[in-house]
Amino acid sequence: MAELAAKTEAGRALVYNLTHRMDEEFLPAVKNALANGTTIHDELKKLKGARWTKYSAEAKLFCSNVAMEVADECVTLCGGIAYMRDFPLEKYMRDAKITQIYEGTVHIQKNEIITALIKEYASKEGEE
Repeated sequence: MAELAAKTEAGRALVYNLTHRMDEEFLPAVKNALANGTTIHDELKKLKGARWTKYSAEAKLFCSNVAMEVADECVTLCGGIAYMRDFPLEKYMRDAKITQIYEGTVHIQKNEIITALIKEYASKEGEE
């Protein structure tokens, strides 16, 4: 249980890291849009244009896998009662599994991460 709690907190940290990175660009774009009377979308285009795909893919991959791991462990601890529709764990297990599938499967998230890493490595090689 301690390991699952630590993994859950690590997942939160990944999500907080993503939102922090997004806020660094999104908040100035909102301020500029209000000041200039333009759309936020136009202001985001003017900024450095960072993509958050890698960070969001990392968060989704890790968190969906941890959710499934936690649900699986809880079902194991509770035994047969966990499979009964009257017991909330049955729904949690289904919910955890679907997070690995919708909005891009875990395999797609891995592809997004590795693509971003290759681009980062290639750009660093070009600087040297």
